[in-house]
Amino acid sequence: MHLDDFVHRVLPTIGPLALIFAVARLRRSSHSATLLVCGLSLAVTLAASLVSAWLGLRFDESHDLPDWYGPLYWWSTQWVAPLGYAVAGLSLLAYSMREALLRGGVMRASTLDAGFSVADTSHPTLASGEGWLTASFSSSSSQPVLVEFSKVAAFHWHESPSDRLLEGERYDGVSEIFGSQWLAQHSPGRTMNSVAGLRHIRLNFNECGCLEVLCTAFARRE
Repeated sequence: MHLDDFVHRVLPTIGPLALIFAVARLRRSSHSATLLVCGLSLAVTLAASLVSAWLGLRFDESHDLPDWYGPLYWWSTQWVAPLGYAVAGLSLLAYSMREALLRGGVMRASTLDAGFSVADTSHPTLASGEGWLTASFSSSSSQPVLVEFSKVAAFHWHESPSDRLLEGERYDGVSEIFGSQWLAQHSPGRTMNSVAGLRHIRLNFNECGCLEVLCTAFARRE
């Protein structure tokens, strides 16, 4: 094989092969459909590049070409490979734009009327299982309160109260957080525990800490 053959026949197959590995690594952490389309398009591009490389190496110095050589070489080099690259590029662009939108939002809070108060309460006791979480505590008037969270994907407990309140957030209230990167990381298809309709709920127990939950709903249980 001459150097010219390697540069013009074999080297073009390395590009889509390397990109396939890169997309596969991305898809291990994100089950995005656009990444799947990108990977499949690159696989088609790789196949077309291999076909054109084989044709070039097999018939490069031959003057007796089969009838199917011209159409196959033309389709693989002029249509299939460029179209595969184009679809893969657009898919990767769509994926990156979606990620930027999910992560680039300004975080803000909206105070919720939860039907219970978390101001001046006792330290909550947490209990969790697959897809659920409960928080029990005594209210400021020493009344027992039990809050149940449904379809829980994740939760965090911070022992110290938050010292960086968002716009619209109370230091002793229940809020829903919008533009949350934590919520974006658990959007449908990204993790095994992610479900549709997740919300980022934050309970600021002003006396003892902060509970953050990704769930679809929550309510006080009698």
